[in-house]
Amino acid sequence: MFAKKTIPENYSRKFEIDWRKYPSVVFESDDWGACERARDQIAADKIRMLYKKYSGRNRPVITTLETGNDLEKIYRFLEKYKGIDNIPAVFTVFVCTANPDFTKIRANGYSRYEDIGLDEGVPESWERGNTAEKLREGYDRGSFYPGFHSSLHHTSPYLWMQLLRDNSDKGKLARALFDMQCYAQGEHLPEFNGMNLKIQNKWISGGVARFKNIFGFTPDIAITSDAYPDTETVWALNGINTVCLKNSRSNHGETIVYATKPWNMQDIYAKIGDYNEIRDVIYITRNAFFESGMAPGWNDSAADVLRAVTRNLDEFCEPSIVSTHRINYVSLDKKMVEKRFSELGKLLDGLCKMGVHFLTTSEVSQLYRQGWSVRKFGNKTILRKWHKNAKISKSIFHGRIIKPVNGGSLKSFDTSGLRLGSYFLVKEDISEKVEVCL
Repeated sequence: MFAKKTIPENYSRKFEIDWRKYPSVVFESDDWGACERARDQIAADKIRMLYKKYSGRNRPVITTLETGNDLEKIYRFLEKYKGIDNIPAVFTVFVCTANPDFTKIRANGYSRYEDIGLDEGVPESWERGNTAEKLREGYDRGSFYPGFHSSLHHTSPYLWMQLLRDNSDKGKLARALFDMQCYAQGEHLPEFNGMNLKIQNKWISGGVARFKNIFGFTPDIAITSDAYPDTETVWALNGINTVCLKNSRSNHGETIVYATKPWNMQDIYAKIGDYNEIRDVIYITRNAFFESGMAPGWNDSAADVLRAVTRNLDEFCEPSIVSTHRINYVSLDKKMVEKRFSELGKLLDGLCKMGVHFLTTSEVSQLYRQGWSVRKFGNKTILRKWHKNAKISKSIFHGRIIKPVNGGSLKSFDTSGLRLGSYFLVKEDISEKVEVCL
């Protein structure tokens, strides 16, 4: 990846948050729910041999679908580390809402793509228990906040079906991988390739519906480097109000976009928190990386990220949006996973000592859009008012109580008079003590 020149779009700014006063870190993690490559080590070894035979590349094959135990391990791990407001660490996870139905595709002779929604299950032989239910549990516990990633991860169903019918070496590879219930070709086949806007809308709306079936709400954030500029419009029409990965800043400080995808929606000039009025979306960028296994030699340390977080605050007055894919925590390479958890512990410990808030992408977007944010956290709601001109919707207080630092439960009040800070809102019929988060 490297920087490209584009004509900047016209963006505006709505609310500027003093991130030095409220230092914050978001962990963004992609690819959850995807059954794209190897279901087990036996399959991984065969797939690696196929890649080498047909492409000449000896690439590692370690990514796999998460199990319930994998997810429980992550939830418990994150729950141990709490930010300055006593809220535990959280991952914003971008979910792939469907996978191929290999049985039906084979039966129709590769003539048309058919899939299985993650809300319905996973392909045969990929079963790991109820993956969707365990992901939903992570949201309910406050460990995961889900966003929309794809309906077929980095793969166009049209291009894939063409390959499966083709007699070239790529076609032979595609069919051999298909026999292993693998759809990842070792190269991106951009998801929306071959789709006009009407088809994109049908494709995305189906994925959004499946997301809602799993998590109980329409996704408000979305990410994929496969998106065309017009894909942002389709997302917006389907209820998504935050577009992520508009560009990235590496740990070394270089602003980058995908050089291999000059047609996509990324913009080298965009800033985190920029607002596109026509689409009514907030743009979020990434400005730190905590990755391993993504490419040979890519192994970001806790120290690398802590330096980037400090830079983002001191030089740019920005929250840190840290990229950390599923492969770091769910992989067939168990030794690598243990090393990544160990390094994640060092990173979270360092961030706690820095006194940061652990936020979700949605919260950061809401703060840039309106100066305040809300997030479900167990049986509570987290309210953050971090801009003096924020006008909080009175509806969020209906049937709830809040206790500020000066004492007293505020059941009815002028919301514009609520002082800056972070609060728990709890339903009135809950007797639990309500405390303000400072």
